Amino acid sequence: MTLQVGGVNVFHTGTAYGGVAIGSTDNLDIQISTLKTTAMLSRAADVGVSVDVYKGANSTMPAVTFRTSSSSATGANGEAYSDAEIAALYGGNGTLVAKVTTYDVFTLTVGGQSVTATVAAASVTGNGSLTGGAAASAIAIALEDAWNAKFGDSGTASKTLSFWADAKVTATAAASNVIAALAQKDEGAGSRPYGQTIAISHAKATAAQASLATGGAITNTFADWTIGATQATTDNAATATDLIISVEEVTEGVIDAIGTGSGQMTISMAGGTSLVELSTLKLYNTTQSVTTSTDIFEDDAGMYGSIYSGGAGDVRNDQTVDEGLQVVTTSGNQRGLITRLHWLGS
Repeated sequence: MTLQVGGVNVFHTGTAYGGVAIGSTDNLDIQISTLKTTAMLSRAADVGVSVDVYKGANSTMPAVTFRTSSSSATGANGEAYSDAEIAALYGGNGTLVAKVTTYDVFTLTVGGQSVTATVAAASVTGNGSLTGGAAASAIAIALEDAWNAKFGDSGTASKTLSFWADAKVTATAAASNVIAALAQKDEGAGSRPYGQTIAISHAKATAAQASLATGGAITNTFADWTIGATQATTDNAATATDLIISVEEVTEGVIDAIGTGSGQMTISMAGGTSLVELSTLKLYNTTQSVTTSTDIFEDDAGMYGSIYSGGAGDVRNDQTVDEGLQVVTTSGNQRGLITRLHWLGS
């Protein structure tokens, strides 16, 4: 990879300024260390720019797996309950099979936006309940359908309020019980979705509802799930698959134009790999300067701030300090102060 400003190479190979070999590693931290060197930062300052390299591009959410059963044994349950909680649940059985009814309500929250769903009545057998793999699959499919209808690629209600594309249920050997990792709708959002989280919650049927749905067989329901690779919640956030390189002017005019051979700044990758330039429609003082209650501009990498936990954006349009501002001066009369307080001296 090469970066030139005014024809001067900015990246440093360790021995000289020029094209840097990133290598074949998928480790983003290693790639950052390769590109963001002390020598590079110093050279960037010399030519009048500030350069940063950071994680945040093309983020994905962790997958969600709904368990067919859970036990109190270490590693044999998901995130909804701890080992001790399952050991004590419902009389201390220690091993519980997934069981849900049409009265159980599940909530999927992605990046602060939520949908709720119940298992489809058509999929329920017997008196209104599902167990094991059938229960786990029904939950996953119900949440998939609810998310896609509201926030997904084809969502009709609030599509423009989420960065995240359609949910897709994938099949395992046992059942279709996994909501695959959600991807960004558009890579143009840059790092704004990076770090947002995904969560599941379960509002259980009451004892009376569970009894009614199962013909008196049970008075409780149970569901468990794992988000990401571990039982811990520390891996429940979106992770980046690519890096973002930002170049910001310090000296006015040094990067007036961008493009190979056509401007004062060029950046390129060898081997046929292309770079995607992020952009924004945001200006300092326009109607599209902030997100709204109906649109977060999910395909724009501008400095909108974030409704949720994501970053503030990656791109600013080139403009003067007071562009778009109107300065109003108002004249007035001088105010005279009069006092009627007097004193006498000796």
